[in-house]
Parts: sequence; C-alpha cells; structure tokens
Amino acid sequence: MNTRPSVIVFDVNETLSNMEPMKARFTEVGAPAELAALWFAQLLRDGFALAAAGGRESFATIGTGILRGLLRGFTANRDLDDAVRHIMAGFGELDLHPDVTDGIRSLKNAGYRLVTLSNGSTQVAETLLSRSGLRSEFEKLLSVEQASAWKPVRAAYDYAADACGVRPEDMVLVAVHPWDIHGASHAGLGTAWLNRAGHDYPGHFRSPDFTVHTLSELANRLPTAWTEEPMKIEILHIDECANWEEAGRRAQTALAAAGGLEATIEYRLLSTPEDAAQVPFAGSPTILINGTDAFPGGGRTTDLACRVYYTDQGLAGLPTTEQLRDAFTDSRIKEGL
Repeated sequence: MNTRPSVIVFDVNETLSNMEPMKARFTEVGAPAELAALWFAQLLRDGFALAAAGGRESFATIGTGILRGLLRGFTANRDLDDAVRHIMAGFGELDLHPDVTDGIRSLKNAGYRLVTLSNGSTQVAETLLSRSGLRSEFEKLLSVEQASAWKPVRAAYDYAADACGVRPEDMVLVAVHPWDIHGASHAGLGTAWLNRAGHDYPGHFRSPDFTVHTLSELANRLPTAWTEEPMKIEILHIDECANWEEAGRRAQTALAAAGGLEATIEYRLLSTPEDAAQVPFAGSPTILINGTDAFPGGGRTTDLACRVYYTDQGLAGLPTTEQLRDAFTDSRIKEGL
C-alpha cells in the first residue's frame, strides 16, 4: 500500500462472527453437524453464480432454499419448515471471535473509520455487534442488499466506497475469505487476510497486502503500510555460506507479510577481514535494516564465518520468515515514533 487508508471495511460472516455454533443447529434438527459447512459453501456458490450472471438474491432466500434441499431425509424430530427456521435463526445468536473486541477497539482508537460490508443482511451485523457492545465503534453497517451485486463483484466494493465518501484506495477490506480479498484487490482496495486457522493462501487469487492471525496484529501493522522512504535492507555475506540467497527470498516474503512494506534489498560480498571491519558484520548472512543489524545480539566480528540464529525450531543458519517480518515491522514502527 502506498497511502494511509482512512476506512477499514470488515466482512461479517466468519470474519467477525464465529459460525462454529451453527453446527449445533443442524444436529438439533436431526442433521449431521458437517452439513453446516456444505450448506454455507453451496449458499456462497449460488450467490456467486447469480452475481456472475448479472443477477442477485438475498442471503436469506438462497440459504433457506438450499436448506430445504439438504435437510430432506434428515429432519426426524420436527417438520421441514421448523427445521429451516431453527437453523436460520442461529445467525441472530452468534458471538464474535475472541480476537475481535480488542482488535476493533485498537483500530478505532488509532483513528480509522470502521464499517462492515456483508453478503448477508444488515440486521445480522446489527444484532451481532449490538450484543457484543461494539455497535458504537462502527460508522456504518453495509450490505450488498443495497448494492447491485454480491461480493466479490466490483460493484459491491464501489458501493461501499460511495457510501463512505472515499476512493476505493482509501479503504482496506478485512476478511477471512480469499475470494473476498481477491475481489477487493481488483476493485482497488487494500486488503488484509485474517488467517486465524493458519491455512495457505490460494495462489490463483491476488495476494493480500497484509496476512495476520488476529485483528490486534492488524492494528499493530497498519501503520507500517506507508512510508515516504523505502526501507533499505542489506545482506552481508561471504562465499563460504551459501544461504545468503535464501535470506533474500525470505526477506521478500517477510516484507509482503508485514503489509507490503516498500524496501530495497542489496547484497554485499565480504572477501577479507578488512571488508568485515567496515560494516556491522556478525557472521554470514548479517541482515541490516537501514544500516543496523536486524538481530543485534550476534556481536560484531571480522572473522569470515557463518552466522547461527536462534529460532523456534532451534539453531539455524537463517532467521525464519516470521522473525524477519517482526524485525521489519518493529523497525518501521520505531521510525514512525
């Protein structure tokens, strides 16, 4: 990202709300718990298909219709209409994921405008946030029911930008769904993938600007998404330690994971002890951020030797991507203070 966003747009279902209790709704009407995931997937599939064909229907209408088909043969303890109503009513009793409250308040306190944009109804978001005491933190609760198409069609994100009176590039979408990230990116929004489960991001979608595991993590990293001067990363190395190239690759991945930080990466070969004496070298590879060792505990040396790093997996010849990401993020935050 190149400019500071002013509006953060949140998906609702699964991003803010914990939909795990919906499984119990299915078992309570005599259906298997695993049917909940299949139902939700088919609901999205049909909503997307309608959008791709230029049409649309409400979340509740599609969800109810699919439920009727899936529940036939399973509802032994009540009639079909009661079973469908019981499951659909579950949306009104969902709670937030544990990381949401602190993350929302941190982002609000940082000065961002907060809105929701859901393929579901505004009422579901209203109930969810009101029950949790967070409704006042949100400026608007938006739904594609007022737009011309479901997400991930561009018109849905354009509708949100128009409703907030900003450009798409002034917004960041937060979602757990890669398809939502992909659609928002194509519409010009910044994107933050909330990867609570630690999944791999699909390579066929546009990559997110941020990948975070909690909303509080996003609140910490958003300030690093823009800078007037690119960060300078310099990798000091010797020929005898061949992992300097892998250090560069990990640095690139870490920069992307830290919110797309702008940086230059340069490599400096040290051939003599005299070369090593002129720079803060602590073994190969030493990774400098704007001239400072990213991991300063190593101690300077003029010996042309390989460096050992402490990682979660034990001693290694390189820091992990996660260690690099944190080092880059911390460096940018300190520069902004």
